[in-house]
Amino acid sequence: VELDAEDRALIGGAFYGFNGDSRAINLVRLNQEGRLDTKFVGYGGNNCNTIVWDIVRDSEGKIWISGDFTVVQGRKRMRVARLDREGVLDPSFGAAMEDPLNMGPGGTVRTLAVDSQGRALIPGDFQSFGSTPFKKIARLNPDGSLDPSFTSDGVRYDLFGQTLSLALDAEGRILIGGDFVAVNGVPRNRLARLGGDGNLDLSFGGRTMPESAVVNALAVDSQRRCLLGGEFWRVGALQRACLARVTPNGTLDGFAPGLDGAVNAVAVQPDGKVWQHGSVPTSGAIRIAHHV
Repeated sequence: VELDAEDRALIGGAFYGFNGDSRAINLVRLNQEGRLDTKFVGYGGNNCNTIVWDIVRDSEGKIWISGDFTVVQGRKRMRVARLDREGVLDPSFGAAMEDPLNMGPGGTVRTLAVDSQGRALIPGDFQSFGSTPFKKIARLNPDGSLDPSFTSDGVRYDLFGQTLSLALDAEGRILIGGDFVAVNGVPRNRLARLGGDGNLDLSFGGRTMPESAVVNALAVDSQRRCLLGGEFWRVGALQRACLARVTPNGTLDGFAPGLDGAVNAVAVQPDGKVWQHGSVPTSGAIRIAHHV
């Protein structure tokens, strides 16, 4: 779910109907009263042909989507696409994906983030971008073409495991989470940070997470601390149940709400309060109030 500039909710997923309307498929918009917005361009099935995993709105109000889809509004868009404010497919982004030799990421794109230069960072379960080997994470130029310079010291990224979550901090550094245990051969358990130039940040973390963990969600607060949610019970040597926070240098701090189920999404309000959503047995979704 993402809100647009007018506080209308954009909702993506894997669904073939919304509030009894079978024409609402995989991506919809609700008006401020919560009713299905039939003026949104994608209404009527003319949008994504399968799952939308994530939605991001950039500073210009454009809508970015990622997932498993291969067609958007009748045009080939392999798992990443950009729409205008009203949901119209942006033909200036991803047109190269219509070339059979440059079809885009070869597997699911779980989430995405857009940096200050309008480039999309896409982690996921893929081994290539078109005919170019690129594993688990890549960066796209503003026109949707692959950015071949996104490497660590000239080496394309190879994560031993999946990249499931991503967040940008105020300095443009890239935090990634998942179930990986190494990044380009360097031990990094489930959490790592890359510089804005693409290089692995060796000053951040190391063996932050135990090998049995999965980090499903990341968020960065105003003090550049990273909140991580997922399926884990310890961080390093300390007990942390499914939600934890690390300092800008990757060390664990005292934030310890103590949950009893997996966390799938994390968000931080401007006042520092933290929201999390997941499969918590007692309630399904919990709001955690915590002043930073």
